[in-house]
Amino acid sequence: MVRYQELDRIKKEAEDKKKKEEALKEAALKRKVAEKLALEARPHKLFVAGDGRGSFEKLFSTVQAQAAKVGGIEALLCVGRLLPMESEGSALPYLRGEKKPPLETFFVDCDAALLQAAPLGCTLSENLHFLGGYGVKTICGLRVAFLSGYYDPAKYGTADADFVGGAFTANAVHGLRRLAAEDKWKRGVDLLLTAGWPQGLEAKLEDSVKPSKDEPAWQAACAAPLAELCCGLEPRYHLFGTADVFYQRPPFKGQSAEGQPNMTRPSIAMALALLPLLPTALAMRSLERLSERLGERRVEKLRPLRAFNATGLRMLMKGAHLPLSLAEVQDQPSAHPPLPAEWRNRLSCAQMGEGGFGVVLKCRVICGGAAGGQKEAYVSVKWIRDKHEENIKEVKALREMSEISSFCVSSIGSPDFIDNQDGLWIMMPHFNGGSLREFLNKQCLDRGCAASGPKKSWPADIGGDLFVLALFYEIVEGVQAMHSKQLVHMDLKPDNIMLNYDSSGTKMHAVVIDLGLACHFGECEQCGSPGYIAPEVVLDNAHVGKAANDVWSLGAILYDLTYSARPPFSNDVLGSETVRYSPQNDSNILPAEPMDALILGMLNPDPYARLTLDQVLARLEEYIMSQDPSREVLNMMYNSPQERGISADRPDCIVEEYQVGDIGDEPFRRSLCHDKPTAANFLRCGVCWGCNPCCTCRVMRHLRFVQEHFRMEKCQ
Repeated sequence: MVRYQELDRIKKEAEDKKKKEEALKEAALKRKVAEKLALEARPHKLFVAGDGRGSFEKLFSTVQAQAAKVGGIEALLCVGRLLPMESEGSALPYLRGEKKPPLETFFVDCDAALLQAAPLGCTLSENLHFLGGYGVKTICGLRVAFLSGYYDPAKYGTADADFVGGAFTANAVHGLRRLAAEDKWKRGVDLLLTAGWPQGLEAKLEDSVKPSKDEPAWQAACAAPLAELCCGLEPRYHLFGTADVFYQRPPFKGQSAEGQPNMTRPSIAMALALLPLLPTALAMRSLERLSERLGERRVEKLRPLRAFNATGLRMLMKGAHLPLSLAEVQDQPSAHPPLPAEWRNRLSCAQMGEGGFGVVLKCRVICGGAAGGQKEAYVSVKWIRDKHEENIKEVKALREMSEISSFCVSSIGSPDFIDNQDGLWIMMPHFNGGSLREFLNKQCLDRGCAASGPKKSWPADIGGDLFVLALFYEIVEGVQAMHSKQLVHMDLKPDNIMLNYDSSGTKMHAVVIDLGLACHFGECEQCGSPGYIAPEVVLDNAHVGKAANDVWSLGAILYDLTYSARPPFSNDVLGSETVRYSPQNDSNILPAEPMDALILGMLNPDPYARLTLDQVLARLEEYIMSQDPSREVLNMMYNSPQERGISADRPDCIVEEYQVGDIGDEPFRRSLCHDKPTAANFLRCGVCWGCNPCCTCRVMRHLRFVQEHFRMEKCQ
């Protein structure tokens, strides 16, 4: 018996050791991936030079001096001709390895001997790398396409050869285009390096920025195949230099094919330090006729989507031609009747917007007064003219979420809703930052958050990618708060996420809104907005009304926030693309990267295998913390909006206007408190991650005061 126990102990120790080693390997892999992502995400500083012609000493001494001034320079890229035409004294020590360049140096060249000897590239000495004849490589986190050699029309059509002497052929050009197109992740090209100039450089340019006509050599270096190559690859930058002439074209804002402005993505803001003492040519989308086609991958503008209830969605999936966008439904704003009498002395309203099931009013609170220069307070009122059972469910859901979480909307006021002959009226907090859809469109289309690769890069002045992920973290917390009350949202989309700013306009938080289709677990019907509906909801099977439905919709939202392209199922009206979608086959998703793996898990077609919200929050937290987040990002994750100085208006006068008497068996809500709420043990309100504090107050029931427990932003 003792022997068997000893064997079991040894076996268990071996298994534990193996698990520990596997955990260490996994942790090391995660660190490696995080380091790689951090390297690719940070800004890069590069020197660019052209036509060195063997003047290595002059080149590298200038580079070294400039690098000392600027700091943080990672590499030197050389275009045109770097090697000497003949034996030259200053180049030989570097080529022999007796000296080394001060920076990692990568270059293309027109030297026939080098092209024939090393068509795939080689390292000539420490820090001195010939890229090769043509190809695509990653340098300093940037995807660089390159083509060595010069253009000779007599040799360009040569068959069965990439280079004839130092001249490139059509085979080399087509080979480079093929290599760039074969990238399964469709990352695009950040830099294109060539020795020759693209033909038509000077077309339609002002005389002040044209190359000098007194330098005819540059015209001989221009090549139509290089213009076509640039057009085909659509690089973010095209760098070239030859012809013994210096020409610098500053960056400019080009036009896309749709006529929209495009600018360089700020997350890879390269500092291109040119060296005028060397003959150099730099063009950043320099051809005006190409600038309509070149530029970053455009981000598709998100439309305000219409939500469909069970009947509408079934009609849509059967082929009925129903408007998908709210703009197609709202020819003219619906005129709303006067406010109910209970609110007229407290609110002054104007129409703000219109949703799929009602009109939203922005209302200034006129009761109580704004003493001492206090800012005006606002609330929102939703008016629903044609009342249905679904609208009563919305009121109940809003009441259930009353003060539960600052990241999910609830009803406020006393009364918080009014049902009269004009329709149903619901009072809610007013959020001043617009919707997530509007935020995404503004930041990406107006200012540029697109990339040459598949992923967006958010502007640094709003906090960058980590800030947007922290916003998404808040959205997930809002949905999780709903799930803690056994509610499924069923219509999560960027339109139904509102942003709320502080008084200075520098801090914000996200709030889940519009509970019009919300329902309790297991009591839901097929509904939602096309492009954000989970496959099991499309199929209308037994998994409708489960937490996994919302996880899928959140995954589609995170897809919109992460990638330049929309999801393949974004315009899926019939539901067939959603059902067929496999995230493993999505070319945008790189499973080895943490955020891609998160989206992969959230969009898993199998609701049983799909990530839970706890897992989503844990993975978000792990990734954000690995990226050295700013203090503001940490505050967004770990402090409530109230602790950060952000709070939607909730004036006392809209709650305490009427005397509260005996409420009998009426369901409790905040406005029924008979005295000031105070803090209570959090366990009395149930466990809820990211929810508001637990509070208590007295209410009168059947002539007796009893204690009620509830959540609110601050117990006051």
